[in-house]
Amino acid sequence: MFQFERGDRTKVAYRRKPMEPAVRSMIERAFANKPEPKDFAGGLYGQEEVEADLALLEDRIARNSRPETQKDIELKELADIFEALVLLGVEKAEWMGKSVKASPTSDYDNSINKVDMVLEFRTGNESSHLGIVADVTFSSKREVIAEKFDYIRKKIKEGVLTEVKYYHSDITNSDAHLTELPEVVIGVSGRVVRELEDLATEGNYQALSEHWAVVRILQQMRAQLYSGGGYALRMGKKDLARIYSSRLAIIDRILEAKKDLLEKVGSRGEDDPVHMEIMNFAENWSRY
Repeated sequence: MFQFERGDRTKVAYRRKPMEPAVRSMIERAFANKPEPKDFAGGLYGQEEVEADLALLEDRIARNSRPETQKDIELKELADIFEALVLLGVEKAEWMGKSVKASPTSDYDNSINKVDMVLEFRTGNESSHLGIVADVTFSSKREVIAEKFDYIRKKIKEGVLTEVKYYHSDITNSDAHLTELPEVVIGVSGRVVRELEDLATEGNYQALSEHWAVVRILQQMRAQLYSGGGYALRMGKKDLARIYSSRLAIIDRILEAKKDLLEKVGSRGEDDPVHMEIMNFAENWSRY
């Protein structure tokens, strides 16, 4: 749910100066397993359905195309970098433990279903999924984040959750159409993205695993799953509330396992403006 539509998220087409090779390499590694709808043709879907989806995507990109300002370009690039950092943080720095896989979504699901990545939590022989919105606003403007929460609330009120049509599980080595995905917004300020970027491009995954952003992102997810479940109950959507509750239990277990890190970072990052605004909306869900 970025503010700017993107076609191929592994590329940054416009930049005042060339992207550093290490940063480009990081993004390419993070998106290496991005699903391609054409690979699902003849399996999960028929060729005609896939072609129709790709035509819809092309039309969406064309309709939303507009001249980009320098600010647009910089925000788009930082959004790509942050999303790559979260993917690599989960995969390489175990931000959420050993039994979690992070996967980027296809360009179709990113644009049409507004989901940037999927987290797959493995418990025994079962998998649970969570759709993630990697949001980098840098301004912490209330109206920007409010729009994202309004979208999630609207879906809950209508009794539907997010879906991802083109998903491949590396855990089960199978393709799937995911439905009923609870969706959360995560974000940090641009300054913090640059800090994390430096650690990732240096290959310093130990420091990346101990950065305060890890626990703040988990807290953002927890607050939204807790409030979202409560909102679903108030709307009479008990099935949705149970789904939120099950994902909340997973995040609670991850946070419990991170209690040493939480103690170590103390209050660092609590004053990050994007974190503060996300937490404000999550903790006061019904007021907005």
